[in-house]
Amino acid sequence: MRTRQRTGLPVRIATAALAALALLAAMAFQAPATAQSPASLEILSVHHDPQGSLVVALRASGARDADISNLTIFVDDIPLRAGPDGRAAADDLALVLAMDTSGSMAGEPMQAAGQAARALLSRLAPDDRVSVVTFATVPSVRTALTADRGLLDSIMDSLVADGWTALYDAVGLGVAELEGAPEERRVMLLLSDGQDFGGVSTAGREGSIDRARESGVTVYAVGLGPDYDEAYLQALAAATEGQFFPMRDESDVAALTALFTRLGGELGASDTYTLGVPPLARGAHELRIRASVDGTAVSASTTFQVSNLGLLQPEVLPASAPDRPIEVRFGALVAPAELSLEVEVAGVRFRAASPEADSVAVDPWALPPGTHQGEVVAYASGGVAYREAVTVDVPPLAPSLVVTVGEDGAVARGRVQGAAAVLVALEDGVEVARSQSGTLVLEPGRHETVVEMRGADGAVLATEHVEAALAAEASGGALAGLVLLLLLGAGGGYAGLRRLRSRRRPVAERILRPLPRIPAAVPLADTERAAGPAAPVVLGEIVVVEASGNRRRVPLTSRPLTVGSSLACDIVLGDPVVRGEHLRLTALPGNEVRVHVLPDRGAQRQAPYQEEQWLIARDGEQISLGSCALQISRTVVAGPAPGEPIPLHAEAGS
Repeated sequence: MRTRQRTGLPVRIATAALAALALLAAMAFQAPATAQSPASLEILSVHHDPQGSLVVALRASGARDADISNLTIFVDDIPLRAGPDGRAAADDLALVLAMDTSGSMAGEPMQAAGQAARALLSRLAPDDRVSVVTFATVPSVRTALTADRGLLDSIMDSLVADGWTALYDAVGLGVAELEGAPEERRVMLLLSDGQDFGGVSTAGREGSIDRARESGVTVYAVGLGPDYDEAYLQALAAATEGQFFPMRDESDVAALTALFTRLGGELGASDTYTLGVPPLARGAHELRIRASVDGTAVSASTTFQVSNLGLLQPEVLPASAPDRPIEVRFGALVAPAELSLEVEVAGVRFRAASPEADSVAVDPWALPPGTHQGEVVAYASGGVAYREAVTVDVPPLAPSLVVTVGEDGAVARGRVQGAAAVLVALEDGVEVARSQSGTLVLEPGRHETVVEMRGADGAVLATEHVEAALAAEASGGALAGLVLLLLLGAGGGYAGLRRLRSRRRPVAERILRPLPRIPAAVPLADTERAAGPAAPVVLGEIVVVEASGNRRRVPLTSRPLTVGSSLACDIVLGDPVVRGEHLRLTALPGNEVRVHVLPDRGAQRQAPYQEEQWLIARDGEQISLGSCALQISRTVVAGPAPGEPIPLHAEAGS
C-alpha cells in the first residue's frame, strides 16, 4: 500500500502539469483570433462639382468589407442625407501608374509627378495592387502588380527623366499588365507632358486606343504642361469610359498633388457617395459625417475647398442701338435662379432683372464712354461663388433733353452719359427751380418756361421751351406747383426725401412742394375685400436699404405703410436724422405709390391738414430718407420671407 501511494503521487503531479501547459498553449493560440480593432471611418477625399454635386470617398475600419449604415453628411452644419442611389461600393483594385519620364519631364515636372504619385498611393486600400510603368524612348515595367508600399515609394524616388516619348507603346504595355489581373476593377492612370515623339512607338495612334478599349481597362489620363497631346488623351479616356484631367501649369505641384490625392481617395475607397448640393460659395467648407460601421456609431470630419472653376462663361453682347443696354449673358453651369448675378463696370453695379434671368443689362447712360474692364460676380450661399473679368465697350452718347406736355402739366427728362443730368427751369431769365435727378415736373400754367440741361461744369448742354398753353389754372404763382420727382433711373442716380440740418424750415420748403390733391380713397382689390383685413393682397414690395448695405423686404399692400423712427411705424428706421419726419406709403392703381410726409406725428394716422405734403413714386424709383433708402417695386418676386435680410451683396446706400 505505501509503495503504491509513493509511486502514484509523481504521476498525478506530472499529469496536472501537462494539462496546465496545454491550457496555456490553447489560450495563447486563441488570443489573436478574438482580438478586434475598433470601428473607424476615414474620409479619403471630397470633390465639389460646380454643377451641384459633392463626391465623398470613405473607407470604414481600413477595409472594403465593413458595413456602413445610417450615414448622414453635414456641409457647414446643414444635413445632407445620402440615399441608396448615390452610393457606390468599390471592389478590389488593380492599378497601373504609367509615368512619362521623357527628357521634357526633367526638373520640376518630374518632382511634381513623384510627389503626386506618393499622395495617391497613401490613399489606396492596403490590399490594392499597383504596377509602375515608365516610358521614355522605350516603355518599361518597373514593378509588377504589388501591394508593397515601400517598394512603390522607392520607385517614385528613383525616377529620372531622359529620352524621347513612346506614348502609344506605353498605353499598350500598361493594358497588358492589367489584362490578366483577377481584380474586379482594373485602372490605368496615365500622366504625360507631351506627344508620341521620336518615332519610337511600334503601335499606331488609333491602334493603341482600340487596344485599350477592347481590354476593358479604365484609363484616367492627365495632361501636364502646355504641350501634351490633348486630343489623344481625351480620346483615350472617352474610349475606356475614364476621365481626362488637364493640368496646364506643370510647376503647380499643389494642384497636381490635390488631383492625385482625390483620385487616390476615390480609387481606394470602400464606399463613394454622390450628393446633390446647392451652389456653394468659393473657399473653405466644413464636412462632418455620422454613421454606423458594423453596428458601432462613428464620426469623422474634414474641410474641403470650393473653387467653382468654369461656373460662369460670360459673353458681352453689344447694344442693338447706341442708347440701348449692353447685355452680359451667362452660360452658367447651374440654373440662374440658384445664383445672384451682377456686373460691375467703372464702379457702377448692375443686377439681373429677375432671379430667372440669364443676363444682366448694362446701361450705357450710366457709364462714361470707352473700353472698361468690368467684373462678373455670382453670389451663392451667402458669399461669392465666382468672379470673372469682362471687357465692356461703351459707345459715346449725345446729351438728351425731352419735354412732354400734357393736360396735367409738363415733364422734362434729361440724360447725360456717365453723370446725373442737372435740369434748370427759368422764367424771364430767372431760375425758379432746379433738379439734379434728371427729371423735372411742371404743373399746368399760363406762362412760358425755358428748361436747360447743364453739365457738371455748369455749361448748357441742351435747351427746350415750354409754351404757356397748358389747360389748367395756376395756383400760387408762376411755378408754385413745380415739383421735383427724384427717380431711381437706369443711370443709378438717387434722391428723394432728404432732410436739411442747417435750420428748421416748413415741410413744403424742406422736403417737397405741394401737388394737386387726388382722391384719398384707394379702391381695394376684390380678393382683399372678400378676405377681410386679415388677408391683404400683396401688390409689390418695399426694399429697405440701410447705410451699412443691409437690405430687407416689406410687402406693399393696398393698406398704407408708415415709415420712420417711431416704434409704432410699420417700417422702423434707426437713423436719428429721420426723427421727426415720417412717411405713409399707399399703393395706387397701376404702378404708382403715393408718399405722404407726416411731420412730427410718428405713425399716427390723423386727418390731413394744410402742412401735409405728398408726391407720387413709381415702380423702380427710390426714396432717400436720412441715410436710408426705400426702393419701390410693384412686381412681386421670389425671395426671402418678408422682413428677412436679402442675401445679396450691396454697397451702402445703393
